[in-house]
Amino acid sequence: MLKHILFMSAFAVAVAASPAEAQERRTCAWNDAECIRREGQQQPRTGADERSCKWNDAECIRREVERERREESERRDRDRVYDRDRNDRRDRDWERERNRRADAVCVERNRRGECARWERRGTRNPYMRASRFPNMASALAMRNGRGIPGDARPWVGSGPVRVELQNRDRDRVPERATIRILGTNETQVWIDRNNDGRADRILFYRNGRLVHDLK
Repeated sequence: MLKHILFMSAFAVAVAASPAEAQERRTCAWNDAECIRREGQQQPRTGADERSCKWNDAECIRREVERERREESERRDRDRVYDRDRNDRRDRDWERERNRRADAVCVERNRRGECARWERRGTRNPYMRASRFPNMASALAMRNGRGIPGDARPWVGSGPVRVELQNRDRDRVPERATIRILGTNETQVWIDRNNDGRADRILFYRNGRLVHDLK
């Protein structure tokens, strides 16, 4: 019985105090400036509150807007620095490539006709295999099975070859000779453009692709 009386007394005290506490804890009305000010003083802000302001907290909103502007300004500064550095690197690369090409010659081209390998001027061209271009009569000799003449050996080696000739004026000296070096992937085309009996242009092919034009 005593326990029941004590429980009822505690319940009555809680009920009597609840209206005041509810009045104290309720949310302020939108036009109650004094309540909003008092609530702001009673609830200290944390770092999380700075990024999630209440709709009626003007000071928090102002700080949030300033923070976003500051971050946007810093991001733009970083982008400008990145773009400037990228442009500087591109200019340096372009200048280096221009200087390199001005002092070099193309010795090998890719499938699209672009230069795949450059050589500095004054260095020995690996495709220039002798001091003089071969005679077109040497291609005729190879075609007729008379071996490989001495002036042609630095160009095609000493192995077996297959030769196709083109002689438009039928003077027994071809103007164009296609030489396939058997056992390798290389094919050479000798061209005599001025009809003096000596090649003055040699095209080098690998696997059917032009890699160098020697003139």
